[in-house]
Amino acid sequence: CLGDINLDHNRLKKLPPALGRLCALVSLSVEDNLLEELTLDDCSGGLENLQVLNVVGNHIASTPSLGCLPSLKTLQFKPQARPQPGLAEAMESLAEAMESLPYDEGRALREYARAHDVADDEDEDEGEMTAEEE
Repeated sequence: CLGDINLDHNRLKKLPPALGRLCALVSLSVEDNLLEELTLDDCSGGLENLQVLNVVGNHIASTPSLGCLPSLKTLQFKPQARPQPGLAEAMESLAEAMESLPYDEGRALREYARAHDVADDEDEDEGEMTAEEE
């Protein structure tokens, strides 16, 4: 019989349904996965001996319902909002693109701002000459 299961770092979005049938399971760790909710409602009494549950590092925003875990003594849980999809990839792509740009002392940005009628307060405050005046 399996007493302890460690499913950390597996990119799980849902718990495997078979977990609900492991009546001898005492400790379950699903740390650092992609779980957005913890659904144990359908465990049918199969997890009645589970004493330790670790769900830290997932995207679970609220405390899970634990009514079907009568023996649970330790819950390791930290509410964590789901990151915006694709944000990390977009930032990484932007950083790579910026590294490939030639250094132009901000001229391209000033030209963009001028073309799109965006005020450049810094140039006005410091009295710098614009590219047209140079």
